[in-house]
Amino acid sequence: TTVSGSGSSQFDVVVTNDGRRGLGDFDDWDITVRYDHVGAPGETFAWLAHSDTLVDNTWITHSLWLDYADSQPELIEAGLLNIHEEVVLRIQLDPKFQMATPVVITVTAPTGYTCTTIFES
Repeated sequence: TTVSGSGSSQFDVVVTNDGRRGLGDFDDWDITVRYDHVGAPGETFAWLAHSDTLVDNTWITHSLWLDYADSQPELIEAGLLNIHEEVVLRIQLDPKFQMATPVVITVTAPTGYTCTTIFES
């Protein structure tokens, strides 16, 4: 799930753990983004580093939820993405992405868990 953020440089990605084990070690997760950026033709590919503070071309573990849509916070093992829980990953890009173009986000955890989502900015 992708939720547009402020302007055209920041957005949230909601990841649901529908696997069979808890996921953690967010510092070891890889996030890549493919997008068209403002003012240049062609596609931009970016690998984003995990950070404690959101700055350009990074992402943070924004919040963990038992159910994001119903605003139910996580209850067990704070900081760990348990089965059926959801994590909000906040991403900030520079250069900004071009409005009305596709953005492809791929998230990979060290366990091999990978998910890809596409949204139109």
